[in-house]
Amino acid sequence: MAALVALEGDVEAGLQSVFPQELELFADAFPVQTRYRLCGHELSIIQYHGARLGVAAPVWEAALTLCEYFEAKKMNFQDKKVIELGAGTGVVGILASLLGGHVTITDLPVALKQIEENVHRNLPGQCMARTRHNELTRFPSLRLSGVLLSTNETSASREGGVFCARGFSLKKAEALSLPCRIPVRGLMTSNSCVLNMLRVSGLGWTLVSLQARGALVLQQWHLPRFLHAGIPVLAAKEALMKLRKKTGYSFVNCKKALEKYDDNFEEAEIWLHEQAQKEGWNRALKLQGRKTKEGLIGVLQEGSSAVMVEVNCETDFVAQNVKFQQLVQQVAIGTMIHHKETIDQSNTYAKRLLNSDELSQVRTGPEGSLLTDQLALAIGKLGENMVVKRAACISVPENFFIGSYVHGSPSESSSLLSNMLFGRYGAMVICSSSEEDPKSDMTEMSRRLAQHVVGMSPLSVGSLEDEPGDESETKMLAQPYVLEPTISLGQYLQPTGVSVLDFVRFACGEDPELSESS
Repeated sequence: MAALVALEGDVEAGLQSVFPQELELFADAFPVQTRYRLCGHELSIIQYHGARLGVAAPVWEAALTLCEYFEAKKMNFQDKKVIELGAGTGVVGILASLLGGHVTITDLPVALKQIEENVHRNLPGQCMARTRHNELTRFPSLRLSGVLLSTNETSASREGGVFCARGFSLKKAEALSLPCRIPVRGLMTSNSCVLNMLRVSGLGWTLVSLQARGALVLQQWHLPRFLHAGIPVLAAKEALMKLRKKTGYSFVNCKKALEKYDDNFEEAEIWLHEQAQKEGWNRALKLQGRKTKEGLIGVLQEGSSAVMVEVNCETDFVAQNVKFQQLVQQVAIGTMIHHKETIDQSNTYAKRLLNSDELSQVRTGPEGSLLTDQLALAIGKLGENMVVKRAACISVPENFFIGSYVHGSPSESSSLLSNMLFGRYGAMVICSSSEEDPKSDMTEMSRRLAQHVVGMSPLSVGSLEDEPGDESETKMLAQPYVLEPTISLGQYLQPTGVSVLDFVRFACGEDPELSESS
């Protein structure tokens, strides 16, 4: 970050060596979506990453610290002009708009696509009306009477201060010029005060309040080494991108890991996982009191065994995230392995329910980590409280069948999760046939029975003698068949020779006792 400087000379030429100029810059980029909770608002920020994106992609930790400062000071930008320079993702300007400001978010063309997308994703209509985003070099003439925000370290390092757009009505005498290498005490002037000192990946930042100008500035006071590394920058950048893509951790942490281990990729990756585990447990302890009413039901079936698990989180936004779905898959796989290792083989079916405490001792595999460790990692990555709530396990002998069904599947899912079923409601049904060679397609029949359980929420199987009525409305066989309501389920099954032996139904966020059948 940097202080204000007046524009002199051809700044665009000086920036060409720092920022890529290709118009189709995002053609080989991939987006990463991150959720932040700041000042009572939930922000969904898209960051585009790619080998040629430069510093346009990440949300810098200094920017998030500035947002946290807004929250700590309960700042109100009502009717103030707010200008974010070198915005990157626009997270600071978006938050300022939500806090009442009339905001202009600016950056070079390389970042405008993700800024525009983030603005539209996060701002309601009334905020959109007083928020705009512009190319930095075509910024309109404005009086600096509001708040100036900057979160772009490269602009600062090139100019010794914030890159101010042409047209600012700043007199040269009013401009505060602070070289990047001056000592911290040099920031203390009659109209400014140092509010906080930050350390971000080896960079020094000072948050300065310019009271006479009504401005807040993040000032960078130490240049990053990699800006002067010459040709090795390309190799370091490639390793950084590779580590970021493989681990999913932030650019800041990946860079820190590579610097710590002198660009040793394997050691950096191990350190990242260890730090993520530690930070995940710390965050899990901080968030453990929050309510977790959202989440997913996951069903995994392997031959004659099946498991259904429920993992909860705070918001539907996280439940839709592929990383959360991967956590549900890990829980299901670990539960399946545990079930097969501990189940008693018999001539009849076996069904059991596991609660949260029992699942905490389950591992992801024979040599794998505990599910609680994977849960902590996911909490650290996604930033919400999460709970592995419960699981149901079923095994059947030969000539018995398991049907499964889920409803309310997430809108996005990875092809790597194709063996899993995800939804907000799920059911597993155990059935058998009186015929040695059933005429019915038992795979489809059992799936329809599970679909009925999801839709009609029975509490018990009942019997074929049960008559439809108020007293039997929770008995499965007496209920109207969900796919043919003119007859009961028992009437539908009777000519097929299929019998329902047991079932289990989960609804995300419900009281676990409601899922037990008799």
